[in-house]
Amino acid sequence: MAVQIEVYHHTAQRLADGSIDLDSDAFKVALVDSSYTFDPADTSYGDISGCELETGNGYTAGGAALANKSVTQSSGVMKWDANDVAWNNLTAAFRRAILYCADGTNNYLMWSYLLDDSPADVTVTNTDYTLIVNAAGLLTGTITQAD
Repeated sequence: MAVQIEVYHHTAQRLADGSIDLDSDAFKVALVDSSYTFDPADTSYGDISGCELETGNGYTAGGAALANKSVTQSSGVMKWDANDVAWNNLTAAFRRAILYCADGTNNYLMWSYLLDDSPADVTVTNTDYTLIVNAAGLLTGTITQAD
């Protein structure tokens, strides 16, 4: 079972124009079931909310907040990082985890994690389920000057 990351088309533009602020905006991860089909043209939380797990059994609709976000720079490489995201005593079947900017206005989607690329549902019963953030962070980038 491998994780596949799919980025929504507007994400780079929203980061570049400041519509998504990695430092100050709130971010959440929502779990959706197999009724959601990734569409790179989807833009906001409203596009996925109908497929999100309902509140109950260890899950709260709207998703889990990213905690302790940080943007750092070292040797010209930017890193956006946060704590792992966890749901306690979760009982559910889901297929994707979707990261979005929970600013309360636009709620822009950023990217989707297909949690089992077969693809199959992830099914858990009374489990403390954790999405582990890679040691490299959620996002890294290097800016170079064009010739």
